[in-house]
Amino acid sequence: MIAGRIFQRFFHSTRSSFTTNNKSLLATLRQKTGYTFSNCKKALELHNYDLSKAEDWLQSQAKAEGWAKIGKLKGRAANEGLIALINNNNLATMVEVNCETDFVARNDNFQSMIAAVAQATLGYATDKGMYGHEFCKIILAKPDLSNLKTIDGEHTLADLIAWHVNLLGENIALKRAVCWCVRDEMQISGYIHPPFLHKTGVLMGKFGSLVCYRKLPEPALTVDVTLNDVGSMLAKQIVGMNPESIGNKEEDKPSEDEDSETKLIFQPMITDTDQIVGEFLDQNGVQVIDYIRFHCGESL
Repeated sequence: MIAGRIFQRFFHSTRSSFTTNNKSLLATLRQKTGYTFSNCKKALELHNYDLSKAEDWLQSQAKAEGWAKIGKLKGRAANEGLIALINNNNLATMVEVNCETDFVARNDNFQSMIAAVAQATLGYATDKGMYGHEFCKIILAKPDLSNLKTIDGEHTLADLIAWHVNLLGENIALKRAVCWCVRDEMQISGYIHPPFLHKTGVLMGKFGSLVCYRKLPEPALTVDVTLNDVGSMLAKQIVGMNPESIGNKEEDKPSEDEDSETKLIFQPMITDTDQIVGEFLDQNGVQVIDYIRFHCGESL
């Protein structure tokens, strides 16, 4: 009788421990993958609660189902999404990934995905050996982006999109990316608006810009202004005022209406409307080489 009670207590204790462990594995799998309770439970049960095998199975299922969903959803408009930017001063990338709703754009799974896209394009630029050029630019459209590998080298960005289509239930589209690289005499600054720093260290928002510039021998920078400060102000100017070209003060003339000015050097500074950009550049001995501006959802 006593032996029977001891066995019952042992059995229930072991069962309770086993159930607790299973719940812990289930919670871990859901946190890692973002998939539903039922899918994660099924994956663990099919693979005898082996977390690694369950995760691999979920990803393979998501890829297959995601490709099927892409076919059904690809006709739906995807004009929301995010711009993501990574800038290392002499190597930078800016990407745009679209979705259908702002609700999904605010989802952490979507944001982690676009961070992975930005990291992949930066890795691609590094592998291409862009550092050997004075100023090198690569423009990547959707077909180019789709074939890029993720940083771990295990999947393509097209696979990554398929998984997230299945996970989030919306049409998701790789739209475009740029990679810039400059030598030490030049510098790159970037700006995102409204700025949001994701946990991966990637900046994200609805507008983005990159500007390439160099410091001329004369004059010296204004007191309390660094070259990075100049670049930051220029990048904000480009996002805020959306110039159509840099402009040339020897060949171009400013618009009679400064509010409709399309040339960067003739636009009023957004940080000091009493000064135009060209005057600010001359004052600090800085030359703008090139710039690019992204607005999420804009027609190309």
